[in-house]
Amino acid sequence: MDTAFDKSRELIKEATANKTKDINKAISLIEQAINIYPEIIIEDKFKLANYYHFAGNKEKAYAILFGLITEMNKKSTFTIRNAVIMQIYGQICTLCFSDKKFSDYIFYYSLQRYHTNLAIFTQGRKQDYEITKGTFDAFGASYSTKINSCFKNIHKESIIQEFSDKFNEFFKYHRDDLLFILEISYSAHLSKDYNLNSPESIGERVERILQSDNEFIETLTKYSDEYFINYFNQVLKPFIENCEE
Repeated sequence: MDTAFDKSRELIKEATANKTKDINKAISLIEQAINIYPEIIIEDKFKLANYYHFAGNKEKAYAILFGLITEMNKKSTFTIRNAVIMQIYGQICTLCFSDKKFSDYIFYYSLQRYHTNLAIFTQGRKQDYEITKGTFDAFGASYSTKINSCFKNIHKESIIQEFSDKFNEFFKYHRDDLLFILEISYSAHLSKDYNLNSPESIGERVERILQSDNEFIETLTKYSDEYFINYFNQVLKPFIENCEE
């Protein structure tokens, strides 16, 4: 017997086949797929946003992605939240680039990179941190052709390195907090604190341990989007606007 998940996958396949033939039908099919399966599948939301964008309803496309960020902040676990939100901001960047909203792209790309970097610490990726800490390009300007193109399109290509350095300063300033988050998450992954009363996956065990650590929660909660946006507006945005070519 087909499950709700199976039915939703069939609807997604049908929607994909209808994208260029009947975009409105394709959108309706995706929405049906999302409605019949209660769990959030972010790829379905990405597809829905892209199809609305393709159909010319750009405002709706962006709204879907921003709404998804709100959902993920409420529902996702400490260890996956940043990695998931990073993907969502990546999708927003894709729409911005398509719409030639280059300044917006720089802003949302900065948020994407913020969450990409935070994910290393919240996921307890201690080995990755140790390997890359001396050479890691936190802003990613050394390999992202799109971010370089955006700076070029707003006639600010000469400040990319300086902007990247200013971006990196945020993580250097908060190094102690971030290393604390990394150590606690890393330790939680290695913990033998098994719940003998109820079977749990590694992810569930890690989340349970982190949820019980008030200092970890207090420290991590500080690193919201709003916290970084404040830094962006105070330091990075004026740097772009005021820097002379």
